[in-house]
Amino acid sequence: MTRDTGQPPVLHKGCNSSSCCSPAKLWRTLQSLVKGDDKKELAKFFKDKRLEHIVRVALTSRITNDAALLPPSQQHKVIRLTTRESMLYLGKSYTDLNLLQLALITSSESTVMTLLAQLKLHASPSELKQFVNHVWGQKNTSLHLAVFLKRYLVVKALLDLGCESDVCNARNKKAIDCSCGDQAMVDVFLCHNNKNVQPDVEADKKQQMVNMKKDETVLYAVPEQLQTQLILDQQQPINIESFSLANAQAKVAACLLSSLTHASLSGIQPNQCISLGQLKKPPDIASRNFAVAA
Repeated sequence: MTRDTGQPPVLHKGCNSSSCCSPAKLWRTLQSLVKGDDKKELAKFFKDKRLEHIVRVALTSRITNDAALLPPSQQHKVIRLTTRESMLYLGKSYTDLNLLQLALITSSESTVMTLLAQLKLHASPSELKQFVNHVWGQKNTSLHLAVFLKRYLVVKALLDLGCESDVCNARNKKAIDCSCGDQAMVDVFLCHNNKNVQPDVEADKKQQMVNMKKDETVLYAVPEQLQTQLILDQQQPINIESFSLANAQAKVAACLLSSLTHASLSGIQPNQCISLGQLKKPPDIASRNFAVAA
């Protein structure tokens, strides 16, 4: 029984193909665009006026993708990888795939990057982190799948968005183990790890420098009383030139004194007159070298 408000009833405007906000319809459209590898139409679809609904559906919708739930005639529609290596690293089950994992399996790397770019623009960081860390199949993450398929740009983008790299799947494999020894893929992980560690290392180095400066200040700080005592105890600087000249003069005086003790002058007494013969220089005085005095 309707309530009479006195106002004319509001007519419901029916949805059409371009304005329907049904999650099921939006989810089918997203799957079609991803499977068709049409990145231009995918980017255009995220500019639709139903953007809020589209983002919510893209982040939360899943496909069952379980062959056990399908009749034998429909089991060929299950999306999965069938190589021996994929079974070894990822397992056989591909159930509960979200839009990102569906795009990784069915479309190109550029389409996956377009999807991530659109979701990064319109979703919150916490929603996006939960989306990229969604677990599918046998406890695999999107990073396991991207590494195995050698999608280098996608792997880098997932790491930057907060995808956990240390999660082990049912095969006890981490994401890096799915690279099958690909050195280029290992370098992507190493570069990401170094980028995260570098700010911490620089902060530690700055703190160490500050601590060293403090230690040096304490170590080399001299108390005021000790500084005064050191100034008083300082010796006056020695004049090297005057010291050398005095030393030379002393050597000359020693030579003269030794010459006076020569045998030819040994008999001379104080205040005694000396003959001209006795004043003649002894032979050894004439041969002495006075280079030092000079």
